[in-house]
Amino acid sequence: MSFDRYISFSTSKTIADQQEINCYTFYKSITVGFCDDAVLSITNSKDKYDPLNDNQLLIINGKNLENKLIYTQTINNFFFDNYSLYISQSKNKFSWLSPIEELTSGFISSLTFNGQTIGQIVTRDLKKFPQRDEYTFHKAGVSVFKNINLLNNIHFFYDLDFVYVKTSNYFVALDQPKYNVKLETGIVLNVNNFDLKLSGTIYQNNLYGFNDITFNQKTEHHFNNNFGSINIELKYLF
Repeated sequence: MSFDRYISFSTSKTIADQQEINCYTFYKSITVGFCDDAVLSITNSKDKYDPLNDNQLLIINGKNLENKLIYTQTINNFFFDNYSLYISQSKNKFSWLSPIEELTSGFISSLTFNGQTIGQIVTRDLKKFPQRDEYTFHKAGVSVFKNINLLNNIHFFYDLDFVYVKTSNYFVALDQPKYNVKLETGIVLNVNNFDLKLSGTIYQNNLYGFNDITFNQKTEHHFNNNFGSINIELKYLF
């Protein structure tokens, strides 16, 4: 293809830091684990729980693999310099370990608290943990970019990105967004071989569609909220 338009392909793999949780509150009133507020500590002698070291209630691990195909076209008009159309497929895989699961059966599960059995309370809350079955994000989006020269060494820019997202094999606990919009804008200062970028970024629906490993049943209640950040980046050009 010509230099003013091109197709690119990218693949990325993200491995989340292991989350280690020592307490959990059920039913807004029962706190179990190994913190000061815990009314009950839960351990289990099964070998599979050895990684918890008898001082952690829950550990969560996750990874994401994304493949993305992008078409970029240079325009150089009043509104933007270029636009990109893209499609991607992204897969999340989570695993977690906790003796909390053992409370869904056996003698303790039949005990009653506020009119419900412990087994019922735990089973309901386990649906808020990241699902262990792999699930997929199917995404299609468009982004536009504009760079405006204010002075010889100062540029203003904006980067607007819209993405439509559909999931498959995801067990929905709450309503999830169907799309997201991201806007980054700021200035770039060029000094000799250095570029200093000061910018702000805002997302309509948190990081949904832009950082897929952050989205699961445990976190999804945050993804109908706006999210923003202030960014500083220093780049040296060889």
